[in-house]
Amino acid sequence: MATAYENRAHWHPSFSRPTRRKAQKSSGFRASGTYGHCIKDNVLIDQACGTGGMLSTGYNFIKRYNPSADVRLFGQEINPESYAMCLAEMLIKGQNAENIRLQDTMKGDCFPGQRMRFVLENPPFGQSWGGKDAGEGVEQAVRDEFARGDDGRWGHGLPTSGDMQMLFLQSTIHKMDMHF
Repeated sequence: MATAYENRAHWHPSFSRPTRRKAQKSSGFRASGTYGHCIKDNVLIDQACGTGGMLSTGYNFIKRYNPSADVRLFGQEINPESYAMCLAEMLIKGQNAENIRLQDTMKGDCFPGQRMRFVLENPPFGQSWGGKDAGEGVEQAVRDEFARGDDGRWGHGLPTSGDMQMLFLQSTIHKMDMHF
């Protein structure tokens, strides 16, 4: 039976096994066999976690290569129903319920001091962060964060108001642990 990660390989070429192996070989790292010990003490976030499917897939993938790895999952979700399902999934996996938050990522970072080794997300493509199509309070929150300059998540500038996915990308870069 294929894992969720392997099932994804059938519809997205970047997840295919040959592509993954080629990337691992070119980077000098292969997470299998005796190298499984290299994957350890991982912190992973999905800033638009929905029901937690990608968090679970990431967890299973890391555990597959190193069953003794300390994997801590973090997530933020704007939809209350999806958040509840994600929270239940994380509790089933024995994760800390405090690390899953009901929050619009554009309005705030629930884990401001926490840096991540892995960031997985499928941001809401085609959504507006500004103008008449933006959610209530989103534009002001984004502009307030931008005013923080390089200390904020949008230090590289604001994209057009209909390009929320680019803000997610900047937030992803901001969350990454650069000392890993």
